[in-house]
Amino acid sequence: APHNCYRCAGDDDWVSVACASDAEWRALAAEIDPALVHDLRFLRASDRKANEDVLDELVSRWTSHRDRWEVTHRLQTVGVAAFPSMSPLDLLADEHLEARRFFARLDHPEVGRRAHAGVPWLSATAPNGVVAPAPLLGQHTAEVLARLT
Repeated sequence: APHNCYRCAGDDDWVSVACASDAEWRALAAEIDPALVHDLRFLRASDRKANEDVLDELVSRWTSHRDRWEVTHRLQTVGVAAFPSMSPLDLLADEHLEARRFFARLDHPEVGRRAHAGVPWLSATAPNGVVAPAPLLGQHTAEVLARLT
């Protein structure tokens, strides 16, 4: 503890935070309020777990007035695992996923050009796994039925 997803400033913005050690907790506490570093309720992992509801409220109060990316960068900078929850639109705009060519943009006869999520690894000899848009209703019925007879 803490290990949770906390609301941030914004319409529906959240950030996950996870402290895996006392040192990570102290780094998080110093960001929230330096007095928390020495608070007896939170000194050890067992103390934090026993007071988890209070701890989550303190972290939530801190994150709720901050942008999810600000929280992420501040905590990662001091060695605390943190990352925002991302919507599908956030994922489409993510520079890392774009650089890895994670999304294939394909034309579909009914809905036009759409992004399709690929596989989460890169192959040196093949595309990212998406080779065609979603099929139309009944598009392959004759082909499949011909194989069954």
